Formats: sequence, C-alpha cells, structure tokens
Amino acid sequence: MPKEKLPKITEFSSQIIEGKIKLTWRYSDGKAEGFKILKGNCKGCPLLEVGEIRIREKKGIVSWIDRDIHPGNIYFYQVVGFYKGKLGQRSKMLEVRP
Repeated sequence: MPKEKLPKITEFSSQIIEGKIKLTWRYSDGKAEGFKILKGNCKGCPLLEVGEIRIREKKGIVSWIDRDIHPGNIYFYQVVGFYKGKLGQRSKMLEVRP
C-alpha cells in the first residue's frame, strides 16, 4: 500500500490582535484531516498540543487564535498536519512575544 503524502507547511506567521495571538499558515498538496497546534514556553521545552483544526475543504490556508496568553511571556509554536492517525512534518518553530 503506498504511503499517504501529508501536506507540508510552506508559510507560518503570527499577528497580535486584541491581546490574542493569531497563527496563520499555508500548506502544500497532500492528504490531511486537519492540523495540530503545538505550543511551549521556552525554546528547549517540549511543545504540547493546545489545539486542533479539522479541515473540510482544501483551501491551502488555515488560521487559529490562541486566547491563553499573558503579556510579557514568550511563546513557541509549531503546526503539523495529520491524516488517519499519522503526523506529517512539523512546521518551522515560530517565536511570539505578545
């Protein structure tokens, strides 16, 4: 059985909007049921899953808002696509200072 090709995150950015962090990413072709959002509080710390977005239509761009932030803290994020229990390649690490 051929391996499923999961999408690769091609662009990953953040914006601070009204005291929240909005993450936006684009992804390449591939099969995905959705994306998991990973977050940590330090560069060397393990990232924990803090959110999941299921996609219904292939649009190539996804956004997610983190409301659990505190000014002055630094946050580190990655996103990863998933399909049938398998995870794809993680995005680059994004450092955000609200």
